[in-house]
Amino acid sequence: MRECTRKVKEMTKNPVREIMSLDGLWQIIFDPKNKGKCERWFEKKIFDLQEKRSIKVPSCWEEIEEDYEDVAWYGRTFKVPSTWKGKVIMLRFGAVNYLAEVWLNNEAVGFHEGGYTPFEFDVSEILKFEDENFLVVRVIGPLITKDMVIDGIGRNDVPHWRGAIAGGIWQSVRLIATEKIFIKDVFVEPKVDEKLAIVHVKIENKMLRSQDVSVIFKVSNWKGSSRVVAQTERRIKLEPGATNLSASLKIDNPVLWSPENPHLYIAKVQIVSGDKLIDHFETRFGMREFTIRNGHFYLNGKRIYIKAGFWEGLYPRTLAYPPDAEFVRKEILLAKKAGFNTLRPWRKPPPPPILDLADELGICIIGCPPIECMDRWPTLTPHLEHRIAIEIREMVLRDRNHPSVIYWELFNEVKRPALARLKHKMALLARSLDPTINYRRVGRVGRGCSRLSPLQ
Repeated sequence: MRECTRKVKEMTKNPVREIMSLDGLWQIIFDPKNKGKCERWFEKKIFDLQEKRSIKVPSCWEEIEEDYEDVAWYGRTFKVPSTWKGKVIMLRFGAVNYLAEVWLNNEAVGFHEGGYTPFEFDVSEILKFEDENFLVVRVIGPLITKDMVIDGIGRNDVPHWRGAIAGGIWQSVRLIATEKIFIKDVFVEPKVDEKLAIVHVKIENKMLRSQDVSVIFKVSNWKGSSRVVAQTERRIKLEPGATNLSASLKIDNPVLWSPENPHLYIAKVQIVSGDKLIDHFETRFGMREFTIRNGHFYLNGKRIYIKAGFWEGLYPRTLAYPPDAEFVRKEILLAKKAGFNTLRPWRKPPPPPILDLADELGICIIGCPPIECMDRWPTLTPHLEHRIAIEIREMVLRDRNHPSVIYWELFNEVKRPALARLKHKMALLARSLDPTINYRRVGRVGRGCSRLSPLQ
């Protein structure tokens, strides 16, 4: 949501990290002849010579170019504070549909395949601190109606949402500056019966030497009393590279999340060296357990009847992205008023602010990647398994802290054996990333869905 502040990882002013939004007006060049790469449009002097239009980021490019299925180039300039010198600076995209190639100051940065989930690049050594920076993103959108091939991608070759041609940079872009030791990811695994929140942390050390640090874990209520309800500390030696660390925090008398009482906690993780706070990271979570026993659903040990509604997530003017937070708030509240306790977003992971509101307002969500099968799409190519795995892996990693997401529905209407063969493998992938659920496979070739559901 353009007007909705993301609350998951930066819910309050971060005392260490500095964040710069790159949302706003960008320039876009539509490239239906796919000649931009050969002509080096990623160089500013050449980019500036092309016929450009203005486009808002985030937005779907179909908002300004109806039914466009091809290549487009995005560009913009920006400056960064000189105080960021020596820091790690990550360029983070919320989602770009479908394949994105990135250049900064005429230097190739990297690429990402997958249209609905975040990705990032370390641009610390490419940025200029005393001059303007020029950022370019070449995007190949999903090919849905046109029989053509672009850089090896053909019609319906990639997982996509059929609600609209949601091509381009359709979620937010930002720069995040940290110290050379920083928290890469936090995942909270609730253990309701044991009254535990197990906090899993991935820490990155970009220095060339090891560092002795203390990692402080805290859990507090999101609303109401800000009292810390659980806390622990670990002292470790961080070697260069990635370190995975877990801590179990006991929460006395935990308040369980449910649609009737959507209570949220905040997990805060801090890295301290001596007296210096090096990094600080927050994520919300809920203490809840969703299981199946004897063919019935149970939420926090109590039997629940799932009253689910189909949620298209298609908006009249902005297509895939809601116009504002209040629009979504009204949608969810109307669904609850009508008696629903669950919503099934139609074949795309909702933008994170939508899940934030689902967490807060108390509506259960079925997590769906953009994999619509039936008997036509995606096309059966040698890249199929790789592309499906990208969407599932990155969706689960992005959304697994949301208590509103009660299970993962990985496929829809599987009618072809090549897709049916992937169901078990993809279920195991999702389970490895989100151990709060066990799994069962539902559906068979020709009928039904493959769902990843809790099983006690």
